[in-house]
Order: sequence, then structure tokens, then C-alpha cells
Amino acid sequence: MPVSRLRVAIAAWFAVAFLVGLGTLDLSLYAYLRVQADRRLTNQLATLGTDLIQAVQLELAEAPDSGLAYAATETLREWVAPPGAYLVLDSLGHTVAERGAPGWLEAARRVPLSIAVWDGSLGGKEPVRRLVVEGGHAPRFAVALLASSLQSEEETEALAWWLAISLPVVLLLGLGGGYLLSRRALRPIRDLQRAIAGITPDRLRERLPVQSPSDEVDGVRKQFNTLLERLEAAQEGNRRFLRQAAHQIRTPLTLVMGEASLALQGDAPPERNVLDRILRASEQMQRRVGDLFVLAEAQAGSPIPLDDV
Repeated sequence: MPVSRLRVAIAAWFAVAFLVGLGTLDLSLYAYLRVQADRRLTNQLATLGTDLIQAVQLELAEAPDSGLAYAATETLREWVAPPGAYLVLDSLGHTVAERGAPGWLEAARRVPLSIAVWDGSLGGKEPVRRLVVEGGHAPRFAVALLASSLQSEEETEALAWWLAISLPVVLLLGLGGGYLLSRRALRPIRDLQRAIAGITPDRLRERLPVQSPSDEVDGVRKQFNTLLERLEAAQEGNRRFLRQAAHQIRTPLTLVMGEASLALQGDAPPERNVLDRILRASEQMQRRVGDLFVLAEAQAGSPIPLDDV
């Protein structure tokens, strides 16, 4: 079965439209999930910071004379939390207690603590995020937490990779599905083709059915019905002309035959008036034959030399 160029074009446009729509959806989904992943990591750090602040406040409540530094140190020593860096800061921003590997602590101090949320990298490789959470009760203090954001980055990168792979797959599926679906979409065109092929020159009175409400194919049917009406009118005009031409040729032809027969029956040569009548009848027939020639050339679609008319 030959490949239909129209179906290929329809399938290509269908696939492009589907690809643009899916690409827009993928980008929107990727941006949304990335924002949600960042927000989830920030919320996790905020929860850890709030828990750490509450633990320090509880230690201060149990030993109010021990001071913030002692309470923070004891809390961090017993604190069970994921790997990272944890700093307890007084109201002036000075570190009174800390916990974590040296590299992590150095990364936590790299940016001023006035910046609440900071994203960076540990040793230029592993991505990290630092969050500063302030306590709301006296004595005023804050905690700074530094944790790895590698898992969040890997999740968003994996999502971006799968979305990128899905685009060419969807493009191929859209081309194949569009080519198959276009066969059903073009069924009215095939029906119109068969209907037009069934109309012969002797069946110009037939008309193609037009549905209501009409669509684009019905518009073509209407135009073709209008063409059939013009062809039918032209055919009827040609028939009237041929009947008139045949009648007008038959009369002078009968006259020529009669005059010639009478002239041949006598022994004397034909008289001049007989020849004049034959000449006029021949000229009349010549004009009608010329008209028929013009009509035949016009129906054939050929150029008509003016000298032959």
C-alpha cells in the first residue's frame, strides 16, 4: 500500500502539536517538582532547626544557671540527626557550640549568617544547603544547619532525564498514531472521491448530499454541485445549439440536392439563378459548420484561431 503524503503531513502536524503540548507540560512539571523538592528540603531543615532550638531551650530550663554555651554543647553532644553541620549562635551571631566535620563547618561559615537560606557546594562537588532558624524565646539565639542537597538534585536530574527521553518517544508514537488516525479522519474525502467518480457526463443531474450543519467537506460538495449545475446548463445549451445547427444545415442541404438534381435532369446547362441558390445554400452550410467547429474546439479546451472562425 503506497504511503499517503497527505496522511504523513497530517501525522507530522499532529505529532508536532502533541510534542509542543507535552514539552510545555514537561517543563511546567519539572519546574513545579523542582520547586517542591527545594521546599521539601527547606522544610526538613526548618523542622530539624526547630527541634534543635526546643532541645536547647529544654536543657536551659533544666539548668538555667549553666548558660547558653553549656546547654547548646550538651544538646549537640546528645543530638541524633543526619550527617551535616550544626551551629548554635548567640544573639550577636557568635558561635557558642557546633557539631560536624571540619569541612562541613567551614562551608556553614562561608557565607554571612544574615542570609537565611544559602545553596553551595562542599569542596566543589557535593551540593549543600544551609538554613538559619531563629529561636523565639529568651535568651535569644539561633541555629544554623548545613545538610546535603545531593538527593534532591539527583531526583530532579533523573526527572529531567526521563522527561527528555519521553519527548522523542512521544514524537514517534505521535507520528505513528497520527498516521493511523488520519485514515479515519480522511474517510469523508474518500467517500467524496467515490461519489464524484460515479457521476458520468450522462448523469449530470445528480447532486452530492450535503449534511447540516455543514463542515469543510460539505463546502466542497456544495461547490461541486454548483459546478454540476453549470455543466448541466452548458450541456443543455450545446444540445439546443446542435439541434438548431442540424436543422439549419438540413434545409440548405435539401435545397442544394434538389437544385442539383433538377439541373442534372435537363439537357441544357444549369441556369445562373440555380447556381446562385446553390452558392447561397453552401455558404449557409459553411457558416454552420464553422460554428460547429468553434463549439468543438471550445469543448476540447484548445485555442481557436480567428482565421478559422
